[in-house]
Amino acid sequence: MENVGDVLICGAGPVGLLTAIGLARRGIRVTVIDGEPAVVQSPRATGYFPPTLELIAEFGFYEDLSARAFLSHELKLHFRLIGEIVDGRVVFNIAGNKYRLVVWINYTYRVVYMRFVGTHRQYDNIDAQTV
Repeated sequence: MENVGDVLICGAGPVGLLTAIGLARRGIRVTVIDGEPAVVQSPRATGYFPPTLELIAEFGFYEDLSARAFLSHELKLHFRLIGEIVDGRVVFNIAGNKYRLVVWINYTYRVVYMRFVGTHRQYDNIDAQTV
């Protein structure tokens, strides 16, 4: 297989593609494979953690991502909202009320930071305002 790079990345989601871009920019030959037969147009992530957003900005994709990002009211279509706690923190019930998701929404930059995902029991042991 002459066309395979020095590194094989399985998965063309945000992590796989950002890893591929980072390695390629350092001169490392990369091959990315994915289970999908074509480029997927729908989001592959519900939210991005700050280190991922920093890479996205470093690679020059932040403006494009921000323009395409879900707004908070669009998230409510996918997850049942429990309520906004304070300062942009929002709690959702997910998977049929089996888990809780805590996010912080930066409305100015239209970015959602995932802060916690866990069971209700785990949620009861955290402070959703500071997690």
